[in-house]
Amino acid sequence: NRLRAKIRIPRHKHHRIRLATEEVQDLVLWTSFLVEAHKGISLNRITIRQPSQLTISDACPFGVGGYSLRGPAWRFAIPKSSPLYGDSRFNNLWEFLGMVVGIWLEIKAPTDRSECILALGDNTSAIGWLFPSGRVDQNSLSYAAIQQVARHLATLILDSDHCLASQHLKGEKNIMADILSY
Repeated sequence: NRLRAKIRIPRHKHHRIRLATEEVQDLVLWTSFLVEAHKGISLNRITIRQPSQLTISDACPFGVGGYSLRGPAWRFAIPKSSPLYGDSRFNNLWEFLGMVVGIWLEIKAPTDRSECILALGDNTSAIGWLFPSGRVDQNSLSYAAIQQVARHLATLILDSDHCLASQHLKGEKNIMADILSY
């Protein structure tokens, strides 16, 4: 009401703003960010720290796999019956999804302290999307899926006490995750 008094927003029916579903989802996420920021943010989550958990992932048009230094490895295959099976146009999405699954598993791992999770992958697009996924071309076949995965990742990090870092790992050095993805 104070804002309305200062700006004088008219209350006419024809001044309604219509938002797309994605815009509403973004507003919900930003509201969560603002609530958390109002509570206060630990400096451990926003300063450079030595990683204490490590996850490595990889993907191919047939599956996604990864592991962590804690020991667990995981894999999921794209079903042969899927129209996406073997379609390399979605490989960046699979790479991004793989990094998020690895991070998610590290967040869910039992620990009694906040961790700095380092996510390693060999796909520069996926690594870049861990932070500003809004740069994805809106005409991309994967755009909506990438935005949904990015919102989920943001919520995971926001709801945890962990911080996130990422780094590129050359493909020829990503042997184990590469094997898991096939």
